[in-house]
Parts: sequence; C-alpha cells; structure tokens
Amino acid sequence: MNEESVIISRFNEKIKELKETLPQKYYTPEMVEKNCAVWTMLSLKEVLQIDDQYLQNLAAPLACISGACGAVASGLMIVGLIEGGGKKQKPLDQFKAASVGMKFLSQFRKRFGATSCYDLINIDMTTSEGMREYHKKRVWENKCYLHVVGALEIIRDTFKRQLIKLEKKGRL
Repeated sequence: MNEESVIISRFNEKIKELKETLPQKYYTPEMVEKNCAVWTMLSLKEVLQIDDQYLQNLAAPLACISGACGAVASGLMIVGLIEGGGKKQKPLDQFKAASVGMKFLSQFRKRFGATSCYDLINIDMTTSEGMREYHKKRVWENKCYLHVVGALEIIRDTFKRQLIKLEKKGRL
C-alpha cells in the first residue's frame, strides 16, 4: 500500500466496521452513552488518530437538540479540524470555514435530502413522545446509523486531497 492511501484506508476500514456494528448498537449499554454525534466524532477521531476527549464531550449535546443531525454537527467540527491544519491547527477565517462547511452540508443534503434531525427522521427528539416513537420505530438501525456512516464517507470523499496532504506533512 502506498503512503498516500493510508488515511483513506483507515476511513474505509472504519466505514466497513460501522456498517456491520452500528445497526445493533442502539440496544446495548454502550449506546446509552453515545448518540449519532458521538459515534461520528469517535469514529473520525479514531481515523484521524486524534486523542482528545474534549471533542467527544463537545459533540455529545449536539445530537437532535441542536436542530442539525448529530452526524452533521460532528462532521462540520471535523471538517474544521481538517481544513484548520490537522494536528497543528491554524485559525480558519469565517469565509474558508463557511466554504468548507457548505461543501460538507451540500454533499450530506444531496445524499440524504436534509441536514436537520427532524427532517431526516420526521420525529421531534426534544420531546418524551418523540423519544418513545424513535425507540418504537427503531429509527437508529433503520436510518440514523446511516447518517453516521454517510458523514464519514462524505468527509473521506470530499476532503480526500486535504487529508492526504496533511498525512504527508505528518499532521494526521
């Protein structure tokens, strides 16, 4: 395997693993601690080899209550890290941040039709009734885990050149 493909290989391996394991995760004790935002962030942290608990904790409250799908919110955070320079961060100006964020959002919307939690699953997760409906309809294994996997695939495909560039510079 050539040096350029290592980061993409890690993305591919993680995506394959998530497709096999995430549909069943909702009904395990492990899932009680994690949501779509956290699964996305944990997976991307692993792929990018970032060891920072703060990122997981920052992402956790974003699932469903922020309006955006948690996978979208975490994906946007990681896109900012990628475009900010990987392990050696430089500040992103608002125009570059908006531009790279819109690239990710556009691809997610193209693939799934929306970026908000409610529009993706048609359930208000901020209510007790919505949470019960979410469990009853088994939305995690039918829809939500696909958003986590999709966010990783979109980042891998959309930001491939930047990822490889950062890896070559030793910044991932």
